[in-house]
Amino acid sequence: MIIVHQINDFLFELFPKAKANGKNNDILKEELEKYYSFGVYKPTIKIESDIVQIMIDVPSIIHQKTEFDKAVALCEKRKFGEAKPILEKLINDNPTVSEYHRVLGQIFSEEGNQDEAINYLIDALKWEPKNGYALIMMGNIFAREKDDIDTAVKYYNEAVVQNPKDNIAINNLGMHLIQTGKWEEGLKLLEKAYGINPNYPNTNYGIALANHESGNTLIAFEYAIAALKKCGIHDQHLFNNALSLTIKVSEEWTKSEAGKKVFNEYKSRLEKESGKKIEVEATSTIPTAAKIEFAENYDRDFHLIKYNDKYQAAEHLIMHELVHLDFVLQARKENNNMLFVSDGDMKAQFIRDYSGGLKKLMGGVWRKLQ
Repeated sequence: MIIVHQINDFLFELFPKAKANGKNNDILKEELEKYYSFGVYKPTIKIESDIVQIMIDVPSIIHQKTEFDKAVALCEKRKFGEAKPILEKLINDNPTVSEYHRVLGQIFSEEGNQDEAINYLIDALKWEPKNGYALIMMGNIFAREKDDIDTAVKYYNEAVVQNPKDNIAINNLGMHLIQTGKWEEGLKLLEKAYGINPNYPNTNYGIALANHESGNTLIAFEYAIAALKKCGIHDQHLFNNALSLTIKVSEEWTKSEAGKKVFNEYKSRLEKESGKKIEVEATSTIPTAAKIEFAENYDRDFHLIKYNDKYQAAEHLIMHELVHLDFVLQARKENNNMLFVSDGDMKAQFIRDYSGGLKKLMGGVWRKLQ
């Protein structure tokens, strides 16, 4: 197919960027190439005097697209040996298509041949310097395989220059700044990437890491959980890292003064309402994680919470028992508390209507945590 345009004022009206640059034919050629490209397939533009010809090789495009799609499908199934010869033939027939080189480079990288991967990715960039995928892959190879962060950052920076909305390039740049100890700079980039695409699990994990380093435990926990939720079937390594971070952050939170503060405030309130002290005792003799012994049932002047010291997150276990006491105190106020006695052994169970009570109570505790 050949499309012919006369270079005149009307043509420049159709392509106003060229008109804005002083009716520049070079800009016009770029705009025509961009407009008449089909995916990765570009037309041949020829300008002679006041005539421009756009030549589009439709049969070749149809054939090459079918073969390229087949190669990509094989790559997705990790059948690299079958995809390689297809891509090599496509490059031989039409070496000008950047994506042919990029995908072949990705195959070599997946197979562990990073040097050959770099060769093909450089070819991809020679044909299309704005190929964002090739730029990001080059950055990944130099960062992860060559341990050359400086070179990796150059490629990530170029990817961001070419596409300021490329959240993956921004994410990777942020992550590698974090790896070099530049936590604040890295976090800013990760937050920018999150603003573009909040569903990318790597970004959520990176933000969790940065906040953990800064001591923002609850924020780190929130983003680590988000990373877990957003991981796909191919993100097992990332999932494992996010899970490990979640557990680590949880353990740190349970040992922090913030957790103890919430517990102490709750405990003090219940002591005042019940008129009795609440004592806490660690033991390994009880069969459950924790239990409460109400003062009235044991003829004591204090309530006793026992928790099994084999369990982690003791504050959580104790808080759970405090809730039981809170319910009992509320039931007493409403005269709904009952005592059951069986077989001569006095066993106490305090019963009240839980409707709305737990939600209201824990809502208050959550607001304090926030």
